[in-house]
Amino acid sequence: MAVSNVEEATSALEARGIATGPIESEGRAGQKAVVLDPEGNSIAFIEVNGRT
Repeated sequence: MAVSNVEEATSALEARGIATGPIESEGRAGQKAVVLDPEGNSIAFIEVNGRT
């Protein structure tokens, strides 16, 4: 799921008691964090850097 700010997205989930994985750099493309549910399903949140 693309988000405008991955840190805000993960903070909002953690405030609701949902643990997230670490925010990882994807080279110069952006950042991502993965969330796992108790059954092992995952969703990735990604913030894509704008072109410069």
